Amino acid sequence: MLELILFFYGLFFFSLGVVIFSTSPKESNFFYAKKIWLLAMFGLTHAFVEWISLYVILYPEFKEKLLWFEVCFLFASFIFLFEFSRFMMRFIFENQQSLHFEYHFFSPWVIYPLIFAILFFMVFQDPQLKESIVAVRYTFGFWGSLLLGIGLYMYGKTLKKLNHAKDLEYYFKILGIVFVFYAFFSGIVVPRVEHFPSNLINTEIFKETFGITHYFFRCLCAFLIAIFSIKALKIFDYEMMEQLAESSRQIQEFSANASHQLKTPLTSMQLQIDVMLNKQRSVAEYQEVLMTIKKETMTLQKLVTTLLMLAKVRNFQIKSSFEPIEIDSIILDILGEYMPIARIKHISLHVENLEATLFYGSKELIRILIVNLLDNAIKYTPEGKNITLSLKAKRLFIKDEGEGIPKDKHQLIFDKFYQVHKKNYQGTSSFGLGLALAKKIAKIHSIKIDVQNNKDIGATFSVYF
Repeated sequence: MLELILFFYGLFFFSLGVVIFSTSPKESNFFYAKKIWLLAMFGLTHAFVEWISLYVILYPEFKEKLLWFEVCFLFASFIFLFEFSRFMMRFIFENQQSLHFEYHFFSPWVIYPLIFAILFFMVFQDPQLKESIVAVRYTFGFWGSLLLGIGLYMYGKTLKKLNHAKDLEYYFKILGIVFVFYAFFSGIVVPRVEHFPSNLINTEIFKETFGITHYFFRCLCAFLIAIFSIKALKIFDYEMMEQLAESSRQIQEFSANASHQLKTPLTSMQLQIDVMLNKQRSVAEYQEVLMTIKKETMTLQKLVTTLLMLAKVRNFQIKSSFEPIEIDSIILDILGEYMPIARIKHISLHVENLEATLFYGSKELIRILIVNLLDNAIKYTPEGKNITLSLKAKRLFIKDEGEGIPKDKHQLIFDKFYQVHKKNYQGTSSFGLGLALAKKIAKIHSIKIDVQNNKDIGATFSVYF
């Protein structure tokens, strides 16, 4: 009976690892998409732990030789699990406005020295293989399972804004609860050693008390973890369906808006040409019309370039070109370009902070994002006013002294072709695409961008890298 339990115990975790590797997408907006391989590796390596135990039962003469392999696979599997749980918990406590103590606690430079110190202390107390297994289960096994359970349960609560949120929330919460139980059966109910708490709670006492081996409950947890993890992976399928639906909607909206924006300057040029061809004109009149047509052509060129860039940014494969970039260096280059423009408009451009900030992304796109925000601030800031930039703690602020933006328009300004101050700035060359492009770039890089009205005057755009 025990042999069968161990076989299925390993099989459930092995299946979990295989399914995650075969179905999880390489590109996704979900923060854990690139880290979920850690859970897959936990499943695969932990399966071998149980199958080694099974082999030892069938062939006890190999017990001493295989014990080293069991310790190594057990340690590796729980390291994968612990790192995934640390990553989840760090995300849960992350707050862009104020980072909680827990966020810093789950930094690898804090939690790993602490957990390894406890592990080495326990191992040095009694450096035997059996005691090492117990030490690994008490540290990385118990805390990895418990923290992942808490993280998954808390993450389930954040899914209310998604489609199919009810099902997904259910899957993640159940998965979190099961991992908490697994933390007890796998990280507390351990082989007996001569120290607390194993001398009070261990596999022998558990079997004597409940009349059933602890492996049965571990196997049951493994089965539920595999089932609900696979069901939770549907979140990627739902994401893809939503992206396809959104792309279809955007294409229809984009075609309608773009055709209108392109039609207006073309119609204007056609009318001017027709008027000029009605009768003989002077050279000065021809020159005047040609200059007007030239301006319209430049406007069209700028519009088409922006539209092409929007189409390019919609392609998530652009992530393959990401590289380490220095945000502060990019800002310095942009300031060198825009200082003269600000002076022409009699606007003072100030820099409060410019910390060295390293970020992983596309240098070209990040530059476009910052340029669009700064260009937008200069465009809508009256003469004689100030614009202030600050880059500190991976946060970029661009504060202007314009009219500000009505609170109910804060989300609309990121829509394509939307212009909140269109009537007040008829002379500006704007299509309402700059902020839409900035938002797309931010989404591609998984960074946050928002806007808030200042207390006195104007608005502040914030980018959180």
